[in-house]
Amino acid sequence: TEVVIDPTGAENDYVIKTFETGSGVELRRLSRMIGINKAMVKALLEEDYEALSRLKKKARSIKRDIEVVRENEVLPALAGIPKELADRGQLIFRIIEISANTAERLSTLVKAAFNHIDNFHAGLDESQGKDLLFLTEKIGTFYPDLTDMLEAKDFASVEAKLSDKYQLGDDFGDCITRHLMHGDTDVSSMRNGILYLTLLNETRAMVSHAFALIERIKEVYED
Repeated sequence: TEVVIDPTGAENDYVIKTFETGSGVELRRLSRMIGINKAMVKALLEEDYEALSRLKKKARSIKRDIEVVRENEVLPALAGIPKELADRGQLIFRIIEISANTAERLSTLVKAAFNHIDNFHAGLDESQGKDLLFLTEKIGTFYPDLTDMLEAKDFASVEAKLSDKYQLGDDFGDCITRHLMHGDTDVSSMRNGILYLTLLNETRAMVSHAFALIERIKEVYED
């Protein structure tokens, strides 16, 4: 249902404040995205076409849900926002934009995996699969902890946890280096290599957006 807001009315204040207190919605949405990414890797390694098809629909649905919130709720509320709420409004806009970017990356990831299985009927090789599983498991350990810390307003622990993103970035770099040093020996391994590098780069970008989203939500919880 479309939300119609008078850009000059007091409803702007209400929408902004409601979205601030409801930033946990974006945290939960992020958790769903991380879960879909993990399920995608598992389905790809098992060459499970049906599971990948379902995950592609779920990723697309999350992307659409964020677009609806942005277009029908956030942007109309920001249209005539009072000066005293301008900074808060900008923060809320950044949260929904980063969430949208995260969902876009996820959708690209799942679509790439689905198309690969659909076209070539083969997954990744064993070493690529192990690296992707390692990274996926490591990514999955960050967000439950961060969500609990934010809800408990334990901001010092959040900051310490967020610093782990640098080590995670190094892990992605190591996986890419190992693959490039190994090389592709035939057409099949070349196709797998293209998919593997696509998944690594898109996952790294998605994780970068996810960390940025948590940092912005942390600003909301701090006030």
